[in-house]
Amino acid sequence: MMLRAFTAGTVITIVVTALWAWSTAVTSAGPVPPLHLTRSPVADYGQLAGTVTGSIRVMFAVDALIYAVCFTIAGLRRARRDA
Repeated sequence: MMLRAFTAGTVITIVVTALWAWSTAVTSAGPVPPLHLTRSPVADYGQLAGTVTGSIRVMFAVDALIYAVCFTIAGLRRARRDA
């Protein structure tokens, strides 16, 4: 059951990030600065997430909220099923 919550959280996060990136690209004016990716996965993810939301902290908070909701719903369903 928790695997389903993790999968749902991953899919929803990808969809939300893609829609957020698309809406940012549509509404932003001017050229997009080039990305300079390194061999550090953490720094690269931070740079990529920052391009979508303007801040990696905002992106992390949104992702954490999505996963928290998915796991909460899975836990409530399991508790209701076991009762």
